Amino acid sequence: MAMGVTIWRDKKIELTWLHLGLALLVTLYWSACLYAASPSLAVKEAAKITSVFPVAFLASRLTSTLQWRLMRQVAWVGTFLVVWGWFFHLFRNGRLESTFGYANTLAILLLVGIAVAWRALSSGGDRIMWLPILVLTAGLIQTQSRMVLLLFGGWLIYTIMVSVFWGENRKRTAIFLGLASVAAVAVVLWAGIGGRLMRWDWNTPELKLRRVYWEDGFEMASRFWYRGLGGGGWEALHPPGYFVKYVHQYYLQLVLDVGVAGLLLFLGIVGVTVWSALRGKSPVTHLYLPLIIIFLVHAGFDIDFSFSLCFGVFILCLACFNGNSPSYIWRLKIGTKN
Repeated sequence: MAMGVTIWRDKKIELTWLHLGLALLVTLYWSACLYAASPSLAVKEAAKITSVFPVAFLASRLTSTLQWRLMRQVAWVGTFLVVWGWFFHLFRNGRLESTFGYANTLAILLLVGIAVAWRALSSGGDRIMWLPILVLTAGLIQTQSRMVLLLFGGWLIYTIMVSVFWGENRKRTAIFLGLASVAAVAVVLWAGIGGRLMRWDWNTPELKLRRVYWEDGFEMASRFWYRGLGGGGWEALHPPGYFVKYVHQYYLQLVLDVGVAGLLLFLGIVGVTVWSALRGKSPVTHLYLPLIIIFLVHAGFDIDFSFSLCFGVFILCLACFNGNSPSYIWRLKIGTKN
C-alpha cells in the first residue's frame, strides 16, 4: 500500500540494481513453490522474502536526510527490545532473547543499533544517544553471542582507526570506548557470564551441532544445487535425529531453497550495490560499509536473514548506503504523454 501511494504521489517508478536483484530473488522463491518439498513452507518463505522489497523501494526514494532519520530508529528499536526483555525477563539459559526467541540475531541488531547511535552522537552531538549506546551495549553482552561480540570488537577497532586517520572527534571516541568497557565489565560481573564468553573452541556444543547441520546441508545441496528444494525444504527433508528449521548458514540455505542461482543473485545484489556506492564516494561509507560486512560475516554462521526484521535492516543499510548515488536502470513516468 505504501509503495502504491508513493508511486501515485510521485507519478514515476525508478528502479535500481538493488530493486531488480530483489525482484528476481522474490521471483525465484515464488517459482520454487511449484516444485517445493513442502508447498506451505515454501509460500511462507517466499512471503517473507517479498516483505523486504518495499523497504528497499521506499528507502531509495528518500533524501539522504530522511534516510538517516529512518536509520536512527534502529537504535531506539533495539533499546526498546532490550528494555522489554529486561522487564519481562525474556531470557533463555541465561541469555537475553527479548521477543526474538533467538539471542544471536538479537545481538546483531543491537550491534547495528550501537553503531548508528554512535554515528548520531559523534556527528551531530546528540547527547541523548548515550542512553541507547549504554543500554544496547549491556543488552549485547547479555545475549552472550561470542561471534557478535568478536564483531563488536572489530567495529570498535575500526571506529578508533576512523578517529585517528579520518579526523573523527577523538575525545568522544575515547569517552565512548571507556564507558562501553565499563558497561561491559559491569554486566559480565553482574550476570556471571564471563565463563561462557571465554570459551572459544571449535568443539563447543553449538559449533558441533552446526557442523552436523552443515555436513548434512552440503550433502543435500549437492543433489539439488541446480534448483533447490523450495523455501522450507531443509526443514521438511533434513535427516532424522534432530529438528531444526534452518541450516544455520545463510549462503547454504539459499542454495537449498532456490539453488545456486539464488546464491549468485544475492551476492550480485550486494556486490553491485556496494560498488555503486563506493564509486559514487558515498559520504556515509564509514557507517554502512562495516555494518554490511558484519551482516555478511555473521550470516555465514547463523540464521539472521531468516528473521524479516533483521533482513529488512540489512536491505535498509544497502539502500541507504547507495542512496546518495543511486544508479537507476529503469524509469517510468505515469500520467504523462509520451
